[in-house]
Amino acid sequence: MGGCEAAARTRSIYDLWDDRTVEILAAIYGEELVQELQRYYEAAGKRGRLPGVRGQAENMTLNIHGPWGIHARLERAERVLKELVQELERADGAAQAR
Repeated sequence: MGGCEAAARTRSIYDLWDDRTVEILAAIYGEELVQELQRYYEAAGKRGRLPGVRGQAENMTLNIHGPWGIHARLERAERVLKELVQELERADGAAQAR
């Protein structure tokens, strides 16, 4: 697989992961862009093309490296998702203590 094909496949896998993550968060927190969904979006969500990036599609911003590359987005997403899990666990523990 050539470099362009590998990059396209990586973007495609990332897009699937991102879409499923948003679906799970929406199922847990509701469809509105509540604070938790907004935190995820700010950390890793897809945006339109960045200035200076050629191309048309939204995924043109999804390089592998760089501050908005896939690796950096996954690292930020992991931190946010771990925080959200900890908050849910604390809320569940508090509810069970009542």
